[in-house]
Amino acid sequence: DAMPEPWHLDQVTLRSDRRLVFRKGVKVLRDLSSPRLHKEPMFLVRQTENVVFEGEGTNETYVGCYATHAERLEKCKWYGDSVFSLDRATNTVIRGLTVADSEEDGVVFSGDIRNPSVNTRLENLLLTRHYRQACSICNAKGVYCRNVTFAKTGGGQPSAGVDVELTVSAGIQMLPIPNVVNKEYREAILEL
Repeated sequence: DAMPEPWHLDQVTLRSDRRLVFRKGVKVLRDLSSPRLHKEPMFLVRQTENVVFEGEGTNETYVGCYATHAERLEKCKWYGDSVFSLDRATNTVIRGLTVADSEEDGVVFSGDIRNPSVNTRLENLLLTRHYRQACSICNAKGVYCRNVTFAKTGGGQPSAGVDVELTVSAGIQMLPIPNVVNKEYREAILEL
């Protein structure tokens, strides 16, 4: 539920068959005193099935490493924490959130090329102000994006809205990406 102050967390490692609901007004931030700071994602989804992160709207719920963009600009000088990391996960849903101000990526797909994350849905998301990129797809099969905004990424290379790293993930397969908005970029949103 919403609290008068933001929630500060170190890292949440998910198990299968879990649903995390972020109620209206919730703001979840990285614990900046954590020994894992600059090293590990906020939410780790590794070798799981059926995990859902559900917020009550992009204007109503916020998940990020820093409370504001100004704080990220002041404190983040190099690559570090992503918000959501999916590694060999099956049937993952992230929806209804603003995901912002990470030290690296808003959502990153990583892991072993022989065992990609499968069937991921990103819906009704605002992925904004990330240091490296809004979404990094290094190893995934069946990524579906619906009503996702990639905006204002900047800091470290490649500073992309969506980065598909084919050199790492040969054989990557993606479902269509309808209704994707990439603000601040006039070029294609996919970097190949």
